[in-house]
Amino acid sequence: MEIRNRGSGFSHRERKASLKRMIDTEYDLLVVGGGITGTATARDAASRGLKVALLERGDFACRTSSNSSKLVHGGLRYLENFEFKLVFESLSERAHLLKVAPNMVRPMPFVIPVYKGTSRGMGLLSLGLWLYDTLSLFRTPGRHQRYSRKELMREHPLVDSENLVGGFQYYDASMWDDVMAVEAARAASRLGVDVVTYFEAVKPQLEISGNKTRVTGYFCRDLLDAESTAMTLVRAKQIVLCVGPYTDLCLKTLGGESARPQESVLKPSTGVHLVFESSRFPVKTSYLLPVEKDGRVVFVLPRPDFGPGCVMVGTTDGASEENPDDVTVRTEETQYLLDVANRYFPTLKLTREDVISATVGIRPLFNPGSQSTLQSVSREHHIDVTRSGVVYVVGGKYTTHRQMARDIVDQTLKIWLERAYSYGGPMPPSTHHPDTSAPANPSAVGDLNSKHAFLNSRYGSDGEKIEKLASLENESCTDPDGFPCLLSQLRHCIREEMVLKLEDFYLRRIPLFLVRRDHGLPWVDQLSRVWAQEMGYEPNSKEAKDEAAALRSAIERERKIRGL
Repeated sequence: MEIRNRGSGFSHRERKASLKRMIDTEYDLLVVGGGITGTATARDAASRGLKVALLERGDFACRTSSNSSKLVHGGLRYLENFEFKLVFESLSERAHLLKVAPNMVRPMPFVIPVYKGTSRGMGLLSLGLWLYDTLSLFRTPGRHQRYSRKELMREHPLVDSENLVGGFQYYDASMWDDVMAVEAARAASRLGVDVVTYFEAVKPQLEISGNKTRVTGYFCRDLLDAESTAMTLVRAKQIVLCVGPYTDLCLKTLGGESARPQESVLKPSTGVHLVFESSRFPVKTSYLLPVEKDGRVVFVLPRPDFGPGCVMVGTTDGASEENPDDVTVRTEETQYLLDVANRYFPTLKLTREDVISATVGIRPLFNPGSQSTLQSVSREHHIDVTRSGVVYVVGGKYTTHRQMARDIVDQTLKIWLERAYSYGGPMPPSTHHPDTSAPANPSAVGDLNSKHAFLNSRYGSDGEKIEKLASLENESCTDPDGFPCLLSQLRHCIREEMVLKLEDFYLRRIPLFLVRRDHGLPWVDQLSRVWAQEMGYEPNSKEAKDEAAALRSAIERERKIRGL
Protein backbone atom coordinates (compact mmCIF):
# COMPACT_ATOMS: atom_id res chain seq x y z
CA MET A 1 0.00 0.00 0.00
CA GLU A 2 1.33 3.42 -0.94
CA ILE A 3 2.42 5.75 1.82
CA ARG A 4 0.85 9.20 1.46
CA ASN A 5 3.13 12.20 1.91
CA ARG A 6 1.94 15.75 2.47
CA GLY A 7 3.61 19.13 2.61
CA SER A 8 5.39 20.66 5.57
CA GLY A 9 2.54 22.79 6.93
CA PHE A 10 1.01 21.77 10.24
CA SER A 11 -1.38 24.47 11.39
CA HIS A 12 -5.04 25.41 11.82
CA ARG A 13 -5.32 25.28 8.03
CA GLU A 14 -4.34 21.61 7.94
CA ARG A 15 -6.74 20.97 10.81
CA LYS A 16 -9.59 22.52 8.83
CA ALA A 17 -8.73 20.40 5.77
CA SER A 18 -8.62 17.24 7.91
CA LEU A 19 -12.06 18.01 9.33
CA LYS A 20 -13.49 18.24 5.83
CA ARG A 21 -11.92 14.92 4.79
CA MET A 22 -13.29 13.16 7.87
CA ILE A 23 -16.88 13.65 6.74
CA ASP A 24 -16.56 11.34 3.72
CA THR A 25 -13.70 9.02 4.72
CA GLU A 26 -13.64 5.60 6.30
CA TYR A 27 -10.22 5.23 7.87
CA ASP A 28 -8.30 2.05 8.38
CA LEU A 29 -7.35 3.22 11.86
CA LEU A 30 -8.79 5.86 14.17
CA VAL A 31 -6.44 6.74 17.04
CA VAL A 32 -8.06 8.52 19.99
CA GLY A 33 -5.53 10.37 22.13
CA GLY A 34 -2.79 12.85 21.24
CA GLY A 35 -0.15 12.05 23.84
CA ILE A 36 3.12 10.37 22.93
CA THR A 37 1.52 6.91 22.61
CA GLY A 38 -1.25 8.08 20.29
CA THR A 39 0.95 10.25 18.09
CA ALA A 40 3.62 7.54 17.80
CA THR A 41 0.94 4.94 16.96
CA ALA A 42 -0.51 7.13 14.22
CA ARG A 43 2.97 7.72 12.81
CA ASP A 44 3.82 4.03 12.87
CA ALA A 45 0.54 2.99 11.20
CA ALA A 46 0.88 5.63 8.48
CA SER A 47 4.44 4.52 7.76
CA ARG A 48 3.00 1.09 6.91
CA GLY A 49 0.51 2.55 4.45
CA LEU A 50 -2.63 2.63 6.59
CA LYS A 51 -5.16 5.45 6.23
CA VAL A 52 -5.18 7.01 9.71
CA ALA A 53 -6.99 9.71 11.68
CA LEU A 54 -5.78 11.03 15.05
CA LEU A 55 -8.13 12.84 17.45
CA GLU A 56 -7.31 14.69 20.67
CA ARG A 57 -9.81 16.59 22.82
CA GLY A 58 -7.15 19.07 23.98
CA ASP A 59 -3.67 19.92 22.76
CA PHE A 60 -0.93 17.40 22.08
CA ALA A 61 0.63 15.99 25.27
CA CYS A 62 -1.71 18.10 27.39
CA ARG A 63 -1.88 15.56 30.24
CA THR A 64 0.58 12.79 31.19
CA SER A 65 2.96 13.30 28.26
CA SER A 66 3.87 16.86 29.31
CA ASN A 67 4.21 16.11 33.03
CA SER A 68 6.89 13.44 33.06
CA SER A 69 10.39 13.63 34.56
CA LYS A 70 11.49 14.61 31.04
CA LEU A 71 13.99 11.76 30.96
CA VAL A 72 14.89 9.12 28.41
CA HIS A 73 16.21 6.44 30.72
CA GLY A 74 16.46 2.73 31.24
CA GLY A 75 14.98 2.84 34.72
CA LEU A 76 17.82 1.95 37.07
CA ARG A 77 15.46 1.31 39.98
CA TYR A 78 13.42 -1.20 37.92
CA LEU A 79 16.34 -3.62 38.31
CA GLU A 80 15.24 -4.04 41.93
CA ASN A 81 11.97 -5.53 40.61
CA PHE A 82 13.91 -7.78 38.18
CA GLU A 83 12.32 -6.06 35.17
CA PHE A 84 15.34 -6.81 32.99
CA LYS A 85 13.38 -6.92 29.72
CA LEU A 86 11.91 -3.47 30.32
CA VAL A 87 15.31 -2.01 31.23
CA PHE A 88 17.00 -3.59 28.20
CA GLU A 89 14.27 -2.30 25.86
CA SER A 90 14.43 1.16 27.42
CA LEU A 91 18.21 1.36 27.12
CA SER A 92 18.01 0.33 23.45
CA GLU A 93 15.51 3.11 22.80
CA ARG A 94 17.72 5.55 24.70
CA ALA A 95 20.60 4.78 22.34
CA HIS A 96 18.32 5.24 19.31
CA LEU A 97 16.85 8.56 20.46
CA LEU A 98 20.24 9.98 21.40
CA LYS A 99 21.29 9.27 17.82
CA VAL A 100 18.26 10.52 15.85
CA ALA A 101 17.12 13.46 18.03
CA PRO A 102 20.24 14.94 19.68
CA ASN A 103 18.62 18.35 20.04
CA MET A 104 15.70 16.97 22.08
CA VAL A 105 17.50 14.07 23.82
CA ARG A 106 20.81 14.87 25.52
CA PRO A 107 23.22 12.86 27.66
CA MET A 108 22.76 13.63 31.35
CA PRO A 109 25.15 12.48 34.11
CA PHE A 110 23.62 11.45 37.44
CA VAL A 111 25.31 11.28 40.85
CA ILE A 112 24.15 8.91 43.61
CA PRO A 113 25.43 9.79 47.10
CA VAL A 114 25.75 6.80 49.46
CA TYR A 115 25.53 7.02 53.25
CA LYS A 116 26.49 4.76 56.11
CA GLY A 117 23.77 2.34 57.22
CA THR A 118 21.53 2.62 54.13
CA SER A 119 20.03 -0.42 52.38
CA ARG A 120 21.48 0.55 49.00
CA GLY A 121 25.16 0.38 49.88
CA MET A 122 28.24 0.80 47.70
CA GLY A 123 28.44 -2.90 46.86
CA LEU A 124 24.82 -3.26 45.79
CA LEU A 125 24.88 -0.07 43.71
CA SER A 126 28.14 -1.06 42.04
CA LEU A 127 26.58 -4.38 41.00
CA GLY A 128 23.44 -2.64 39.73
CA LEU A 129 25.37 -0.08 37.70
CA TRP A 130 27.54 -2.76 36.07
CA LEU A 131 24.34 -4.58 35.13
CA TYR A 132 22.85 -1.32 33.85
CA ASP A 133 25.83 -0.66 31.58
CA THR A 134 25.81 -4.29 30.42
CA LEU A 135 22.09 -4.24 29.51
CA SER A 136 22.77 -1.13 27.44
CA LEU A 137 25.34 -3.20 25.52
CA PHE A 138 27.69 -0.40 26.63
CA ARG A 139 25.94 1.99 24.20
CA THR A 140 25.98 4.68 26.84
CA PRO A 141 27.18 8.30 26.85
CA GLY A 142 29.67 7.30 29.52
CA ARG A 143 30.53 4.39 31.81
CA HIS A 144 29.60 4.65 35.44
CA GLN A 145 32.36 5.61 37.87
CA ARG A 146 32.88 5.28 41.60
CA TYR A 147 33.50 8.22 43.96
CA SER A 148 35.32 8.04 47.26
CA ARG A 149 33.95 10.20 50.06
CA LYS A 150 36.68 12.77 49.50
CA GLU A 151 36.14 12.88 45.72
CA LEU A 152 32.39 13.31 46.02
CA MET A 153 32.72 16.10 48.59
CA ARG A 154 35.22 17.91 46.37
CA GLU A 155 33.10 17.62 43.19
CA HIS A 156 29.70 18.13 44.87
CA PRO A 157 30.15 20.41 47.89
CA LEU A 158 26.41 21.04 48.39
CA VAL A 159 25.72 17.38 49.16
CA ASP A 160 25.38 16.56 52.86
CA SER A 161 28.69 15.18 54.14
CA GLU A 162 27.47 13.66 57.42
CA ASN A 163 27.85 9.83 57.31
CA LEU A 164 28.72 10.06 53.60
CA VAL A 165 30.81 7.08 52.47
CA GLY A 166 31.07 7.77 48.72
CA GLY A 167 28.92 7.49 45.64
CA PHE A 168 28.66 6.85 41.92
CA GLN A 169 28.09 8.66 38.66
CA TYR A 170 26.21 7.09 35.74
CA TYR A 171 24.50 8.36 32.57
CA ASP A 172 20.99 8.62 31.21
CA ALA A 173 19.42 11.36 29.07
CA SER A 174 17.13 14.37 29.32
CA MET A 175 14.38 15.14 26.80
CA TRP A 176 11.69 17.63 25.78
CA ASP A 177 8.62 15.47 26.40
CA ASP A 178 5.94 17.82 25.02
CA VAL A 179 7.97 18.58 21.92
CA MET A 180 8.62 14.93 21.13
CA ALA A 181 4.88 14.27 21.05
CA VAL A 182 4.35 17.27 18.76
CA GLU A 183 7.12 16.08 16.44
CA ALA A 184 5.56 12.62 16.27
CA ALA A 185 2.21 14.17 15.34
CA ARG A 186 3.88 16.42 12.78
CA ALA A 187 5.70 13.47 11.22
CA ALA A 188 2.42 11.51 11.16
CA SER A 189 0.70 14.38 9.35
CA ARG A 190 3.43 14.42 6.71
CA LEU A 191 2.78 10.71 6.19
CA GLY A 192 -0.87 11.45 5.46
CA VAL A 193 -2.55 11.21 8.87
CA ASP A 194 -5.53 13.52 9.41
CA VAL A 195 -4.66 15.11 12.76
CA VAL A 196 -7.27 17.14 14.66
CA THR A 197 -6.83 18.56 18.17
CA TYR A 198 -9.58 20.12 20.30
CA PHE A 199 -11.90 17.51 18.79
CA GLU A 200 -13.60 15.34 21.38
CA ALA A 201 -14.63 11.73 20.74
CA VAL A 202 -17.98 11.86 22.58
CA LYS A 203 -19.63 8.49 21.99
CA PRO A 204 -18.98 5.40 19.87
CA GLN A 205 -20.99 4.30 16.87
CA LEU A 206 -22.05 0.70 17.45
CA GLU A 207 -22.75 -1.82 14.70
CA ILE A 208 -24.82 -4.77 15.94
CA SER A 209 -24.86 -8.04 14.05
CA GLY A 210 -26.65 -10.92 15.78
CA ASN A 211 -25.23 -11.13 19.28
CA LYS A 212 -22.03 -9.28 18.36
CA THR A 213 -21.40 -5.57 18.71
CA ARG A 214 -18.56 -3.73 17.00
CA VAL A 215 -17.43 -0.11 17.28
CA THR A 216 -17.15 1.38 13.78
CA GLY A 217 -16.48 5.02 14.60
CA TYR A 218 -16.95 7.89 17.01
CA PHE A 219 -19.31 10.84 17.10
CA CYS A 220 -17.10 13.85 17.75
CA ARG A 221 -17.54 17.48 18.76
CA ASP A 222 -15.39 20.38 17.57
CA LEU A 223 -14.44 22.17 20.79
CA LEU A 224 -13.23 25.25 18.89
CA ASP A 225 -16.67 25.83 17.37
CA ALA A 226 -18.61 27.09 20.38
CA GLU A 227 -21.66 28.01 18.32
CA SER A 228 -22.24 24.53 16.92
CA THR A 229 -23.79 21.60 18.75
CA ALA A 230 -23.54 19.29 15.74
CA MET A 231 -21.35 16.23 15.90
CA THR A 232 -19.21 14.66 13.20
CA LEU A 233 -19.10 10.91 12.72
CA VAL A 234 -15.54 9.70 12.13
CA ARG A 235 -15.67 6.15 10.75
CA ALA A 236 -12.90 3.55 10.84
CA LYS A 237 -12.35 -0.17 10.45
CA GLN A 238 -10.44 -0.20 13.72
CA ILE A 239 -10.42 2.04 16.80
CA VAL A 240 -7.39 2.39 19.09
CA LEU A 241 -7.68 4.13 22.47
CA CYS A 242 -4.42 5.76 23.60
CA VAL A 243 -5.98 7.88 26.32
CA GLY A 244 -3.73 7.03 29.27
CA PRO A 245 -5.41 7.87 32.61
CA TYR A 246 -8.79 8.24 30.87
CA THR A 247 -8.86 4.59 29.75
CA ASP A 248 -11.33 3.36 32.39
CA LEU A 249 -13.68 6.27 31.68
CA CYS A 250 -13.55 5.66 27.92
CA LEU A 251 -14.13 1.92 28.31
CA LYS A 252 -17.29 2.68 30.28
CA THR A 253 -18.71 4.44 27.20
CA LEU A 254 -18.39 1.10 25.38
CA GLY A 255 -20.79 -0.48 27.86
CA GLY A 256 -18.12 -1.69 30.27
CA GLU A 257 -16.86 -4.07 27.62
CA SER A 258 -13.23 -4.26 28.62
CA ALA A 259 -11.52 -7.62 28.65
CA ARG A 260 -11.71 -7.40 32.47
CA PRO A 261 -15.25 -6.08 33.08
CA GLN A 262 -15.31 -6.65 36.83
CA GLU A 263 -12.40 -4.40 37.74
CA SER A 264 -10.47 -1.32 36.71
CA VAL A 265 -7.93 -1.70 33.95
CA LEU A 266 -5.85 1.04 35.55
CA LYS A 267 -3.88 1.37 38.75
CA PRO A 268 -3.10 5.07 38.32
CA SER A 269 -0.32 6.83 40.15
CA THR A 270 0.30 10.57 40.46
CA GLY A 271 3.77 12.02 39.96
CA VAL A 272 4.69 15.54 41.11
CA HIS A 273 7.76 17.62 40.31
CA LEU A 274 8.71 20.91 41.92
CA VAL A 275 10.55 23.58 39.94
CA PHE A 276 13.16 25.98 41.36
CA GLU A 277 15.16 28.82 39.86
CA SER A 278 18.72 27.74 39.04
CA SER A 279 20.11 30.48 41.27
CA ARG A 280 18.19 29.13 44.26
CA PHE A 281 19.22 25.49 43.63
CA PRO A 282 22.71 25.93 42.13
CA VAL A 283 23.61 22.41 41.00
CA LYS A 284 25.21 21.59 37.65
CA THR A 285 24.75 17.82 37.76
CA SER A 286 21.66 15.66 38.11
CA TYR A 287 21.23 13.49 41.20
CA LEU A 288 19.41 10.28 42.02
CA LEU A 289 18.53 10.44 45.71
CA PRO A 290 17.45 7.19 47.44
CA VAL A 291 14.71 7.67 50.05
CA GLU A 292 15.39 5.18 52.80
CA LYS A 293 12.01 5.34 54.58
CA ASP A 294 9.92 4.16 51.61
CA GLY A 295 12.42 2.72 49.14
CA ARG A 296 11.71 5.31 46.46
CA VAL A 297 14.14 7.55 44.61
CA VAL A 298 13.90 11.27 43.85
CA PHE A 299 15.61 13.01 40.94
CA VAL A 300 17.21 16.45 41.00
CA LEU A 301 17.29 17.60 37.38
CA PRO A 302 18.97 20.86 36.30
CA ARG A 303 17.62 22.02 32.92
CA PRO A 304 19.84 24.85 31.61
CA ASP A 305 18.26 24.30 28.19
CA PHE A 306 14.85 25.51 29.44
CA GLY A 307 15.07 29.24 28.68
CA PRO A 308 16.79 30.92 31.63
CA GLY A 309 17.18 27.49 33.22
CA CYS A 310 15.61 25.75 36.20
CA VAL A 311 16.01 22.74 38.50
CA MET A 312 13.26 20.12 38.74
CA VAL A 313 12.87 17.85 41.79
CA GLY A 314 10.64 14.75 41.64
CA THR A 315 8.83 12.57 41.54
CA THR A 316 6.18 11.25 43.92
CA ASP A 317 4.17 8.05 43.53
CA GLY A 318 0.74 8.37 45.12
CA ALA A 319 -2.80 7.13 44.56
CA SER A 320 -4.76 9.10 41.98
CA GLU A 321 -8.30 10.47 41.90
CA GLU A 322 -10.83 8.47 39.90
CA ASN A 323 -11.34 11.36 37.49
CA PRO A 324 -7.98 12.52 36.05
CA ASP A 325 -9.35 16.04 35.67
CA ASP A 326 -9.46 16.31 39.48
CA VAL A 327 -5.75 15.70 40.04
CA THR A 328 -3.82 18.44 41.87
CA VAL A 329 -0.51 18.85 43.66
CA ARG A 330 -1.17 17.93 47.27
CA THR A 331 0.49 19.76 50.15
CA GLU A 332 1.98 16.51 51.47
CA GLU A 333 3.59 15.76 48.09
CA THR A 334 5.24 19.18 48.01
CA GLN A 335 6.51 18.70 51.56
CA TYR A 336 7.79 15.20 50.77
CA LEU A 337 9.98 16.51 47.93
CA LEU A 338 11.18 19.49 49.98
CA ASP A 339 12.15 17.15 52.84
CA VAL A 340 14.18 14.91 50.52
CA ALA A 341 15.92 17.87 48.87
CA ASN A 342 16.78 19.41 52.24
CA ARG A 343 18.00 16.07 53.58
CA TYR A 344 20.61 15.82 50.82
CA PHE A 345 21.30 19.57 50.38
CA PRO A 346 20.84 20.94 53.94
CA THR A 347 22.59 24.26 53.40
CA LEU A 348 19.99 25.34 50.81
CA LYS A 349 17.12 25.39 53.35
CA LEU A 350 14.46 25.21 50.65
CA THR A 351 10.89 26.24 51.48
CA ARG A 352 7.54 26.32 49.67
CA GLU A 353 8.20 29.98 48.79
CA ASP A 354 11.17 28.86 46.69
CA VAL A 355 8.95 26.74 44.42
CA ILE A 356 8.27 28.75 41.26
CA SER A 357 6.25 26.08 39.45
CA ALA A 358 5.31 22.42 39.53
CA THR A 359 4.03 19.60 37.35
CA VAL A 360 1.55 16.86 38.19
CA GLY A 361 0.83 13.91 35.96
CA ILE A 362 -0.84 10.53 36.18
CA ARG A 363 0.97 7.32 35.29
CA PRO A 364 -1.66 5.10 33.60
CA LEU A 365 -0.24 1.88 35.07
CA PHE A 366 -1.80 -1.49 34.29
CA ASN A 367 -3.75 -3.00 37.18
CA PRO A 368 -2.29 -6.48 37.77
CA GLY A 369 -5.38 -7.46 39.77
CA SER A 370 -3.46 -7.97 42.99
CA GLN A 371 -2.72 -6.00 46.13
CA SER A 372 0.60 -4.76 44.72
CA THR A 373 1.88 -1.39 45.92
CA LEU A 374 2.14 1.40 43.38
CA GLN A 375 5.93 1.27 43.57
CA SER A 376 6.00 -2.43 42.68
CA VAL A 377 3.52 -2.27 39.77
CA SER A 378 5.30 -2.92 36.48
CA ARG A 379 5.87 -0.06 34.03
CA GLU A 380 5.49 -2.48 31.09
CA HIS A 381 2.75 -1.59 28.64
CA HIS A 382 -0.34 -3.78 28.33
CA ILE A 383 -2.44 -4.01 25.13
CA ASP A 384 -5.90 -5.55 25.12
CA VAL A 385 -9.08 -5.68 23.02
CA THR A 386 -12.66 -5.12 24.15
CA ARG A 387 -15.45 -7.47 23.12
CA SER A 388 -16.53 -4.82 20.63
CA GLY A 389 -13.11 -4.91 19.00
CA VAL A 390 -11.56 -1.69 20.33
CA VAL A 391 -7.82 -1.89 21.02
CA TYR A 392 -6.53 -0.05 24.08
CA VAL A 393 -3.18 0.34 25.77
CA VAL A 394 -2.18 1.20 29.35
CA GLY A 395 1.12 1.32 31.17
CA GLY A 396 4.44 1.80 29.45
CA LYS A 397 7.26 4.32 29.68
CA TYR A 398 7.76 7.43 27.60
CA THR A 399 11.18 6.10 26.64
CA THR A 400 9.68 3.05 24.91
CA HIS A 401 6.89 4.85 23.01
CA ARG A 402 8.13 3.59 19.62
CA GLN A 403 7.97 -0.03 20.76
CA MET A 404 4.50 0.52 22.20
CA ALA A 405 3.37 1.96 18.87
CA ARG A 406 4.76 -1.02 16.95
CA ASP A 407 3.02 -3.46 19.28
CA ILE A 408 -0.29 -1.61 19.03
CA VAL A 409 -0.28 -1.60 15.23
CA ASP A 410 0.81 -5.26 15.14
CA GLN A 411 -2.14 -6.12 17.39
CA THR A 412 -4.47 -4.18 15.09
CA LEU A 413 -3.27 -6.07 12.03
CA LYS A 414 -3.87 -9.38 13.79
CA ILE A 415 -7.49 -8.35 14.32
CA TRP A 416 -7.73 -7.45 10.65
CA LEU A 417 -6.53 -10.91 9.67
CA GLU A 418 -9.12 -12.49 11.96
CA ARG A 419 -11.85 -10.43 10.27
CA ALA A 420 -10.43 -11.16 6.81
CA TYR A 421 -10.18 -7.46 5.93
CA SER A 422 -8.47 -6.75 2.64
CA TYR A 423 -5.89 -4.00 2.62
CA GLY A 424 -4.37 -4.37 -0.84
CA GLY A 425 -1.59 -6.88 -0.33
CA PRO A 426 0.97 -7.67 2.38
CA MET A 427 1.29 -4.98 5.00
CA PRO A 428 4.88 -3.77 5.46
CA PRO A 429 6.43 -4.02 8.91
CA SER A 430 7.03 -1.02 11.12
CA THR A 431 9.70 1.20 9.62
CA HIS A 432 12.54 2.98 11.35
CA HIS A 433 11.61 6.31 9.81
CA PRO A 434 13.11 9.55 11.18
CA ASP A 435 11.60 10.43 14.55
CA THR A 436 11.62 14.18 14.05
CA SER A 437 10.49 16.50 11.29
CA ALA A 438 13.33 18.94 11.94
CA PRO A 439 16.73 17.26 12.34
CA ALA A 440 19.26 18.64 14.79
CA ASN A 441 21.85 21.19 13.83
CA PRO A 442 25.43 20.27 14.76
CA SER A 443 25.40 23.31 17.04
CA ALA A 444 22.27 22.03 18.77
CA VAL A 445 24.30 19.44 20.64
CA GLY A 446 27.06 21.84 21.60
CA ASP A 447 27.45 24.51 24.24
CA LEU A 448 24.15 25.42 25.91
CA ASN A 449 25.58 28.84 26.71
CA SER A 450 26.21 29.73 23.06
CA LYS A 451 24.14 32.38 21.29
CA HIS A 452 20.72 31.04 20.26
CA ALA A 453 21.45 27.65 21.84
CA PHE A 454 17.84 27.62 23.01
CA LEU A 455 16.53 27.80 19.43
CA ASN A 456 18.86 25.04 18.25
CA SER A 457 18.08 22.84 21.22
CA ARG A 458 14.33 23.30 21.05
CA TYR A 459 13.75 23.44 17.28
CA GLY A 460 16.68 21.66 15.63
CA SER A 461 17.17 22.90 12.08
CA ASP A 462 13.96 24.93 12.36
CA GLY A 463 15.86 27.27 14.67
CA GLU A 464 17.40 28.88 11.59
CA LYS A 465 13.92 29.43 10.13
CA ILE A 466 12.86 31.22 13.30
CA GLU A 467 15.89 33.51 13.21
CA LYS A 468 15.14 34.39 9.57
CA LEU A 469 11.51 35.00 10.45
CA ALA A 470 12.56 37.30 13.29
CA SER A 471 14.73 39.24 10.85
CA LEU A 472 11.83 39.64 8.42
CA GLU A 473 9.56 40.82 11.23
CA ASN A 474 12.26 43.18 12.58
CA GLU A 475 12.15 41.36 15.90
CA SER A 476 15.20 41.48 18.12
CA CYS A 477 16.97 38.10 18.44
CA THR A 478 18.29 38.84 21.91
CA ASP A 479 16.35 38.31 25.09
CA PRO A 480 17.68 38.69 28.63
CA ASP A 481 15.23 36.12 29.99
CA GLY A 482 16.42 33.22 27.87
CA PHE A 483 13.71 33.12 25.19
CA PRO A 484 15.13 34.68 22.02
CA CYS A 485 12.85 35.62 19.12
CA LEU A 486 9.80 34.98 21.28
CA LEU A 487 7.26 36.48 18.88
CA SER A 488 8.74 34.56 15.96
CA GLN A 489 8.73 31.36 17.99
CA LEU A 490 4.97 31.80 18.38
CA ARG A 491 4.54 32.47 14.65
CA HIS A 492 6.51 29.32 13.84
CA CYS A 493 4.58 27.19 16.32
CA ILE A 494 1.24 28.35 14.90
CA ARG A 495 2.38 27.61 11.35
CA GLU A 496 4.35 24.42 11.91
CA GLU A 497 3.30 22.86 15.26
CA MET A 498 -0.49 23.33 15.30
CA VAL A 499 -0.67 25.83 18.14
CA LEU A 500 -4.35 26.77 18.21
CA LYS A 501 -4.47 28.55 21.58
CA LEU A 502 -1.93 30.68 23.38
CA GLU A 503 -1.96 28.22 26.28
CA ASP A 504 -0.61 25.56 23.89
CA PHE A 505 2.45 27.76 23.42
CA TYR A 506 2.86 28.85 27.05
CA LEU A 507 2.28 25.48 28.70
CA ARG A 508 3.76 23.01 26.21
CA ARG A 509 5.68 24.31 23.18
CA ILE A 510 8.16 26.25 25.31
CA PRO A 511 8.59 26.29 29.12
CA LEU A 512 7.32 29.84 29.65
CA PHE A 513 4.90 28.84 32.40
CA LEU A 514 7.30 26.33 33.92
CA VAL A 515 10.51 28.30 34.48
CA ARG A 516 9.36 31.84 35.23
CA ARG A 517 7.90 32.90 38.55
CA ASP A 518 5.60 35.29 36.66
CA HIS A 519 4.77 32.49 34.14
CA GLY A 520 5.34 34.83 31.20
CA LEU A 521 2.38 37.07 32.03
CA PRO A 522 4.23 40.30 31.01
CA TRP A 523 4.20 39.09 27.39
CA VAL A 524 0.54 38.06 27.14
CA ASP A 525 -0.81 41.13 25.35
CA GLN A 526 2.04 41.30 22.86
CA LEU A 527 1.81 37.60 22.04
CA SER A 528 -1.98 37.73 21.74
CA ARG A 529 -1.62 40.32 18.97
CA VAL A 530 0.78 38.03 17.10
CA TRP A 531 -1.61 35.11 17.63
CA ALA A 532 -4.45 37.19 16.14
CA GLN A 533 -2.42 38.08 13.05
CA GLU A 534 -1.48 34.46 12.41
CA MET A 535 -5.06 33.26 12.90
CA GLY A 536 -6.44 35.85 10.46
CA TYR A 537 -7.71 38.55 12.87
CA GLU A 538 -6.74 42.16 13.44
CA PRO A 539 -3.98 42.58 16.07
CA ASN A 540 -6.21 44.61 18.42
CA SER A 541 -9.42 42.75 17.66
CA LYS A 542 -11.91 41.34 20.12
CA GLU A 543 -10.54 37.87 19.30
CA ALA A 544 -7.05 38.93 20.38
CA LYS A 545 -8.35 40.34 23.67
CA ASP A 546 -10.48 37.27 24.30
CA GLU A 547 -7.48 35.00 23.71
CA ALA A 548 -5.35 37.04 26.14
CA ALA A 549 -8.10 36.74 28.74
CA ALA A 550 -8.41 32.99 28.11
CA LEU A 551 -4.66 32.55 28.60
CA ARG A 552 -4.68 34.45 31.89
CA SER A 553 -7.56 32.29 33.05
CA ALA A 554 -5.70 29.12 31.99
CA ILE A 555 -2.58 30.22 33.88
CA GLU A 556 -4.60 30.87 37.03
CA ARG A 557 -6.25 27.45 36.67
CA GLU A 558 -2.87 25.78 36.30
CA ARG A 559 -1.50 27.61 39.33
CA LYS A 560 -4.32 26.19 41.45
CA ILE A 561 -3.83 22.66 40.07
CA ARG A 562 -0.11 22.83 40.81
CA GLY A 563 -0.55 24.14 44.34
CA LEU A 564 0.92 27.56 43.63
